[in-house]
Amino acid sequence: MINYHKKLQEKLKKPEFAKLYKQERLILEIAVELAKIREKNGLTQSELARMAELTQQQVSKLENGISFNVTTLLKVCSVLHVKLCIAEDTKEHPQHMKAAAV
Repeated sequence: MINYHKKLQEKLKKPEFAKLYKQERLILEIAVELAKIREKNGLTQSELARMAELTQQQVSKLENGISFNVTTLLKVCSVLHVKLCIAEDTKEHPQHMKAAAV
């Protein structure tokens, strides 16, 4: 029996799989963090939904990484006072680091 980690490493060698895996993993990481922040603030999904003018189902889908809509994400971030930052991944594009250093 091939263990899960070895199988995943094999699949990650395929560029298309690696790209999709990275995207899904990022979505789930964001979803988990939002759920933690909501819980830390003592809010239920229903309370957060009402405050963000969403349905509880929309919040649930966001927190489970099922339906990741930017508008929904921004509404939730606003209510939770979470700053959404976008930064260039210089590990993926090292040539940008060289250009910035010039």
